[in-house]
Amino acid sequence: MQTGKEEVEYVEYHGRKAVREYVRMQHRLEGNIEKPVIRYHHIEAPKIDGTEVEVHFRPCYAHSPLRNWRMQRWFNDHADVCMKNKTHMGFAVPTASVNVVYQMCHLFSHYFDEGLGLRQLMDYYFALRVWHNDVMECKDLQSQGMWCEGLGTAVMSKDEVMAVIRSFGMGKFAGAVMWVLNEVFGGGNDNENENEKCPRRTRRGTDGCPQADDGGERKLKRINRELKENNFGPWMICEPNEKEGRKLLEEIMKGGNFGQYDERGKELKNGGMVKHGIWKLKRVMRLVRSYPEEALWEPVFRVWHLGWRKVNG
Repeated sequence: MQTGKEEVEYVEYHGRKAVREYVRMQHRLEGNIEKPVIRYHHIEAPKIDGTEVEVHFRPCYAHSPLRNWRMQRWFNDHADVCMKNKTHMGFAVPTASVNVVYQMCHLFSHYFDEGLGLRQLMDYYFALRVWHNDVMECKDLQSQGMWCEGLGTAVMSKDEVMAVIRSFGMGKFAGAVMWVLNEVFGGGNDNENENEKCPRRTRRGTDGCPQADDGGERKLKRINRELKENNFGPWMICEPNEKEGRKLLEEIMKGGNFGQYDERGKELKNGGMVKHGIWKLKRVMRLVRSYPEEALWEPVFRVWHLGWRKVNG
């Protein structure tokens, strides 16, 4: 930093501030005079071959101060294991467990901000499948006295994953996501043995399922009905919530990816800062009955965020 006539002062930065200052330095090296756009969780970096780049120094955030504090603390606690979880190409990626939590937070954030697309849900579907495979593999390794995720870390079970997600206030949303995944991409016990879908008996009928003996036909029908009604994939982290899932799918179909195809209030959305704020408030209030804490804190967070940008921009 040039501070005097011929003197240069070297300042050492740490943590998130170091990331922001590094990006600002890249802008200066590119000859960019204008300050880069900064948000609570990312800063715009110089374009690479015409492609816009955002550097995220926080994985995600929540509008509720309590939920956001829990979220930032949890990600900080798991940063080290993710930094050590390197690919064969040498760069670090989140572990499967952290990725399942992170992407759920990311989906929830976009649901409130602009809108979700099925492509983001498909990303999460495959993240869940990878996590489930790691869970199964970890069970085998644990039986041999070993761990399999990161360096000496056990893969989180679905109960542990859901405990974290619920602490962020996203339990109901997780159920909605599971319903959409099951409805659109198909859930089902596709990785399970077909024989496990029917109760075991000595005789089998024409449909391949065992027949009840000794007056057990009623019980067999009840079990088959329950299996049909709860035909959830083994990779799901919780039971689907049909009520919230239908609302989520409706929003996805009306708005599309990042809400690019949402015609509701389009004149407000593209009508300047004040009108855009009104559009955003109307959008958030559509979700207040399902997620009251996050929705009611959103306008407060927006005002606070404006001040934060003034200080840190």
